[in-house]
Amino acid sequence: MQHSNISARLKTLRNELKLSQTDFGKRIGKNYHSVMRWELGRVIPPSNVLTHISELFDVNIDWLKAGEGDIFKYTQSNAASEKEEITYKEAPQNPANTPFLTIKSIAERNMTSEEQISLPTNETYDFAIQAPEDSAAPIQKGDIVFFNKLSGDLTDCLYLVKDRYSDVLIRWYSPKHNIWYSKRPDYADIPNIQITTIGKLMKVIREINV
Repeated sequence: MQHSNISARLKTLRNELKLSQTDFGKRIGKNYHSVMRWELGRVIPPSNVLTHISELFDVNIDWLKAGEGDIFKYTQSNAASEKEEITYKEAPQNPANTPFLTIKSIAERNMTSEEQISLPTNETYDFAIQAPEDSAAPIQKGDIVFFNKLSGDLTDCLYLVKDRYSDVLIRWYSPKHNIWYSKRPDYADIPNIQITTIGKLMKVIREINV
């Protein structure tokens, strides 16, 4: 019976992630036949595989093994409420007074913490931040990075995102099938429901010493 319950939950998880058996197997380093046998209840995945699935997709291990609690550690309802709470002040049409929002002010959603910067061109953007230390290359700490709100199809690009821990990050992703696939080896793929996408990178200004 335990095999049957875990099999059903694995299929439920795969459907939540909108992945085929083949794609799910590739993501966890297994082949299609292994996933098929698990979902049919013929074989139960070993504990280390369940742990790997839990860590990769941020799944509640208690739910995966015993059906206790929510599927994801960070539930879709929480993610939805985060998206509703986040608001960003639009930049004025005059780019000379574009609001400069610090990482801290965005993370705290405190739009009163603003500084002003001057842009060297007449281009306009929705908002800007100063890049944090762990931003994806080629962005460096301290760069002034300008973003526009998302519109149209999502493509391989540098994005400004907010993760489930409310950290604001600049990451290079390829969004497909409700998964944000990492384009760098130093950070992992992430399901769409665990991320809030703020904007798409448009321009970078870096101060250099000459």
